[in-house]
Amino acid sequence: MLPIEEIAKTSKSSGLLETLQKSLEDIQSNIDNVVKDRQSNLIKIKEQRHHILAGIQKLRQRINSHFDKIEQDIEKELNASECDLKRKIEDLLHGLKNKRERIAVLQSNISDLKNHASDLQTFIGSKKLVEKIESEETYVQSISEDGRLKQFSLKCTYNKGIENLLQSIASFGSILMESSSPSVEIKLKKNEQAQIMSSSFNPKSVDNVRATLLRKVEMPKGKSTDEYNITGCAIFPNGKFIFTDCDLNKRLVILNKDGYLDCEIPLSELMPFDVACIDDTTVAFTVWDSSEIFIFDLRLKSIKNKIETNKVCFGITYENGVIYYCNEDHLGVAQLKDGSLTTISKFDKLMGYVTSSDEMIYFTDYDTNAVFCFNVKGQKIWEYKEQSVLDGPNGVAVDKNGIVYVASENRNCIVAISPDGEKAVNFLSSVDGIKKPYKMFCDNKTDLLLVAGFYGNCTLFEII
Repeated sequence: MLPIEEIAKTSKSSGLLETLQKSLEDIQSNIDNVVKDRQSNLIKIKEQRHHILAGIQKLRQRINSHFDKIEQDIEKELNASECDLKRKIEDLLHGLKNKRERIAVLQSNISDLKNHASDLQTFIGSKKLVEKIESEETYVQSISEDGRLKQFSLKCTYNKGIENLLQSIASFGSILMESSSPSVEIKLKKNEQAQIMSSSFNPKSVDNVRATLLRKVEMPKGKSTDEYNITGCAIFPNGKFIFTDCDLNKRLVILNKDGYLDCEIPLSELMPFDVACIDDTTVAFTVWDSSEIFIFDLRLKSIKNKIETNKVCFGITYENGVIYYCNEDHLGVAQLKDGSLTTISKFDKLMGYVTSSDEMIYFTDYDTNAVFCFNVKGQKIWEYKEQSVLDGPNGVAVDKNGIVYVASENRNCIVAISPDGEKAVNFLSSVDGIKKPYKMFCDNKTDLLLVAGFYGNCTLFEII
């Protein structure tokens, strides 16, 4: 036991104040980042509001334009009908006017006979007038019989669909408030230190890692019947699986969580090689013998965008808004937002698959039977190259403990490599259903490892 006064003498030189000061700086930095992020979110919401209002106004203009047109059409039809009825009535009125003039003449003739004609003239003239008057009577009688005295009218029967439309549409749409993953991360040195200490207590040895077979995935038949060239696979955030059937069937195959067919998407003449899931409805894939990365919308079943990498591109992976890729002469990164490219490392020749985990990138080179670990700055962390272990390395995946899994095509097995790249062991073999493995995908949220075999023999494991 020491007096507190004695202990207090070293309080200023103990480093505690510096630690507290650093903690406050971390807190202040995180607050500044959150404020900046929230202000950016407010600006984004305002822009979305203006965009939605513009969309509503555009829709309203389309509706107004459509109803203006159909109003003009029915107005033309109304005018034509009115003109037709008006013509019929005016023709009758014109005929009656002529008849009235003739009747007036006949009345004048009768008056003349009464006042000035002799009896003989009256007798002869009366006979002639009888014939003329009978003709006029016949005309008047015909008017009532041929329908010209019917009451004409105009009437409009409105489209019932308009009334149903008014009743069924109560609004232009609905406004949804959505949320997604935060774009800002709270980083405290204290938490990082705690994570480092926690991981040091439970190191995962490559010798102890195991896997349990969950299911064998049956690939649906394509246009080439029972033949497949499965060169790529991935797991969506919602748990569905996607495969690329490259040469023979030229398609994307999507299966649900239970391994049953969800849909397949033919790609005409494109031969999809590798695939990466951007979200539940968007994927990126490479094409055999092409230098482009295709961004594909699964809902519209159409290509949204293309990213040119300048050399034939092979393996790809997606993480946090960027696509890491291997092409013939370099390992690179493509920004999904604008398609800009950055070269991480140059090679004389490169053909392989790639995966990433935080700041580390892992990729294979088929020709040199090697697997590499680089950081995002292009510094090589380690290289594993042993042909007796890795013969024809293809797909590569990394789990949450940093253990790297590599598909050895020619040995029909999956090799597990320690996080430091020093040790490798046989992890899965043909006994576990591994045959000509090409691509692997590790979902670290669920500890699932999906293995795609070239000939369609695909398997799903749980890492334990």
